[in-house]
Amino acid sequence: MLEEIKSSSLAPYKIPGYRSSSESQITRSKRILIVDDNVDVRLSLADILINEGFKVGTAKNGLEGINYLSRHDLPDLILLDLSMPIMDGYDLMEKIRERSDLRKIPVIIISGEVDEARIKELAMDKLELLEKPVDFKKFVDVVDKATF
Repeated sequence: MLEEIKSSSLAPYKIPGYRSSSESQITRSKRILIVDDNVDVRLSLADILINEGFKVGTAKNGLEGINYLSRHDLPDLILLDLSMPIMDGYDLMEKIRERSDLRKIPVIIISGEVDEARIKELAMDKLELLEKPVDFKKFVDVVDKATF
């Protein structure tokens, strides 16, 4: 899935008990790319972000993620799983670091297992870490801080 997704396509992925932080939907111009091989995680996070007013694109692995970055307007934030088939999150971060236009995009790692030594080797400045399972309130707070 390389194109932006719309909330109407996410009905099966609504988070029980989750409500947007405002009574009416906020309109934001910020774009977020979610790269995660787990469709439930990918679309659940997308649903939350769309409800918060963000524009969202998704990719199911690092290769799709780098293709998205090459073919679409650059996002303001990347949410990245580390353990994925085809191209994992570490390899995608290396590709991001190699390109000056991508290097400035903040990355939030959302993963169950993290190789901290490998992350330090990548020496990325704008990097946050959230562990799975995701605390959705904390998730929204971290995204807000990264996009403002």
